[in-house]
Parts: sequence; structure tokens; C-alpha cells
Amino acid sequence: MKKRLDVQSLLEASKKEDLVHFLKNCFAKNKSLTNDFLIHFASTFELDETEFHLITDRIHKMLPGRLASLSHRKANPVKKHLQNLMEQTRDCHSRENFRQAYVIISHVILLLDAYTDIIPEKFGFKKLQKKSYQLLDHIYQESPAPSLKSTMRSFLRKIIQEGKAIPFDEQVNPYLLLLDWEKEIKTATGSFLIDTLNLKIKENPEYRGLWLSQQTQILIDQEKEDDLIELIQNHADDQVIYQTFNRYLPKTALKNNLLSCLKEQYQLQSNRQIKNEIYHILKKRDAQKNGMIDIALQEFFQSGDFAILEDLVQQPIWDESTLVRYLEEYITTKPEIEQFHLYSAYKFLERPDLLKDQLLYEENIFEILPFLGAVYPEYKAEIQNKITHLIEIYLTSHFGRPAINYLNNVLAEINRLGHYDLHDYLIRKIRHNFGHRKHFQKLMKELV
Repeated sequence: MKKRLDVQSLLEASKKEDLVHFLKNCFAKNKSLTNDFLIHFASTFELDETEFHLITDRIHKMLPGRLASLSHRKANPVKKHLQNLMEQTRDCHSRENFRQAYVIISHVILLLDAYTDIIPEKFGFKKLQKKSYQLLDHIYQESPAPSLKSTMRSFLRKIIQEGKAIPFDEQVNPYLLLLDWEKEIKTATGSFLIDTLNLKIKENPEYRGLWLSQQTQILIDQEKEDDLIELIQNHADDQVIYQTFNRYLPKTALKNNLLSCLKEQYQLQSNRQIKNEIYHILKKRDAQKNGMIDIALQEFFQSGDFAILEDLVQQPIWDESTLVRYLEEYITTKPEIEQFHLYSAYKFLERPDLLKDQLLYEENIFEILPFLGAVYPEYKAEIQNKITHLIEIYLTSHFGRPAINYLNNVLAEINRLGHYDLHDYLIRKIRHNFGHRKHFQKLMKELV
């Protein structure tokens, strides 16, 4: 029987000097193997902060000059080495070797900071960056050594000031970590971060939204109302500010100055998305709910969102009749509003009487048809007369094919909605009133 080669047994039986000699020969012939060995055993070398770059420099050199054209074949080994170093960080952390864990992960962070923004997102380096900052935070929180903690705070300040420090993750990034680590001097740290972020907006405007999001979060965290107002006024057209407000502003009543600022911005804005963001900020945080009615109605007539009416109806400070009164007052002061939304509001509130009154003023038959189900059963005669009147007006000025196309569209929609008696009524009226028109009998046969 042939003996099976057992690599582990052979290694255990080999002399150390033989293995060293073998590895030296392999390293001399295979540079990639050397990199693999040094990176895999990096934590065992006990390199200090000034020496560990000798390890990460090898990873730097594995990246091609043009990262935009990076391939999976090139990216995967780099990613694998970084994951290996992060695993070694966890091992050091679990052994409570916090300083060595920090040395390793800080160099991983420096490398990722230099390249994450230019490596295509599909390779997943942003996720690695987030995990590396999480590891850094775990080390800081569990380390008992004040000197190491001081070193780590200095490291974050340095990467914020001298590195790119692009906050690809809203929550796990150097800005919010430093703010959390320096709770005792939170105000001073916040000012430092805001000033630094202002510089980064000018130096790297490509990531303007990310910088502004961080500024907004920091000012919200520090409850700096005046600075938040100034931020809104200086960057009124940046939607990210309002999105960040919506996500991170406590759902409690806003102070009057900030409340007034947001209401003013709502009126000044022409951007629909920003107006909608501001509405949702105010809806959750305006203690004076009756002060929201004008903005809520504006938002409804611009968006047609029934959820807005539902919110208003559910407010304990008014009932449905009060909302109807506000609607009536609103449309008298805003004659330019989209009437379709007003019809929708009356239909939603189940007020066919008010809906019918409005529809009787409507001159576009296709604006009336969607609401037949709400008014026709109760007001048959008035609706029949209104639709007949609009059809007759059209047919007095349109002839031939345009007339038949118009009738086809109107009657087909009425049929689709299931109002068959109205359909038959209109056919009879049209025949009676326009049957004398030349060629009309032929067109009516085609219509039928």
C-alpha cells in the first residue's frame, strides 16, 4: 500500500533551519508569496506605528496606477489582505493587546482613506472602511490606557485635517467618532469639526452633500439653533440638509426661530422635493398644529397626496367641517390652484354636494369623468345636463373626424366606469340634437 503524503506531519518532522532555508528560496523567487507571508503574520512582528507602514506599503504597490479601470483580478488580493489585517486586529483585541490592534487598524484606515473614493464601488471597499472604523471604535471603548486613547484621538484629528476623511457612512465615520470620544469638550470639538467641514466643502465640492450632512448632524447633536438657521440660509437649495433634518432631528417641538426659518424656506422654495422635505419636518415637530394648515394645504394642492388630508382630519383641534372651511377659504385666495386636487379632496372627504357644485363650473369634460362615481348616483339630472351641455358646445364648433373621436373618447370612458345609463342617455341626446347634421347619421353608426 502506498503511503499518503501528509503535509502537516512532514512539517512537524522537518528541522526549523530546513524550513527557513526553503522559505528563503521561495521568497527569492516569488515576490507575491513574500507579501502574503509578511501580511499574514504582521501582528506577530510587534511593529510600532512608524514601522507598520512597511506592511501596508506592500499593499499600496499591488494597486494599479489607474484605479478607475481596476479589475476583480487586481482588487480581490488587495481586499483579501485588508480583511486579513482586520482579522488580526480582532485577534489582538480579543487578547487585549489594544496597542497592537490600534497600530494595525489605523494603517488599514489610512490606506482605505487614500483610495476608497477612487476605487469603483462594486469592489466593496466602502464596506471595509466602515468596518475598520467600527473596529477602531471598539478598541477605543474597551482600552483602559489613557495614553493609547489620547493617541487614537490625535489619529482621528490628523486624518480629518490632513486626509480625505470622506464620510461615506453617515454614522460610522471619523467626525462622529471624534465627537463621541471627546464628550468632555464636545462644544470645542464640534466647532473644530464644523470649521474643518467648511474647508472640505471648498476643497472637495464633489462630496458637498456628504460634508453638509455631517455638519447638520453635528449641529443637531449640539442643539445649536442659530448655527442651524445659518446653515439653512447659506445652503437653502441643498436638499441633503433637509433630508438630514428629517432623519436626525428629534421628533419634538422645534424652537420658534428654527420653526419660522423652515416655514419661510418652504414659501421661498421652488424645488418640489425640498418643499416636501420641509413639510415632513414641520408635520412632526410643529407644536402649533393649526399653524401648519396653510403649508399642509399648499403641499396637498401641489402633490395631491391624500396622506396629508388624513393627517389633518386626525388632528384633535379640528373636525372635517373645519377642514372643509379651510379648503373653501384657501381656494378663494388661490384661484390658480389645480382644480383636480380640490375635486379629489371633496371626494376623499365624502362631500358629494361640494364636489358637485365645483364640477358644475368645470369646462373640461375629462376633468369631470373621474369623479362620476362620487356624484352621479345622487345628482343624476344635474350631471347629465352638465355633460350634455359640454358635448353640445364641442360639437357646435367641431365636425367630422375630430367630433367622432371626441365622442368616442368620452363615451368609452363613461362605459369603462360602468355608467351605462348615462352612456345611453347621451347617445339619445346627441342623436336628437345633432341628427340633422349632414353625414352625422353615418358617423353615429360608426360610433355605435
